[in-house]
Amino acid sequence: MDATFWVAVSFVIFFGFLIYKKIPGMIASSLDDKISEITKKIDEAEKLKLENKQLLNKYQKLKQIKLVLMQSWKKFQKII
Repeated sequence: MDATFWVAVSFVIFFGFLIYKKIPGMIASSLDDKISEITKKIDEAEKLKLENKQLLNKYQKLKQIKLVLMQSWKKFQKII
């Protein structure tokens, strides 16, 4: 018997052992947990992104109001 045969036999025995020990199920479970964790992080990041957009819009509005108030103040000082 040649080496190729023994490699094939070893391959079948190895994967048979993995399936017997339910390793693929454990790997799938671990991957599912990681997917769930990543999904939660993505959801949190989207929530933070929306919050940041809202804060940026609020800041820009306040900046515009400040500019209008400064212009109004300058006009007021010219009148006085």
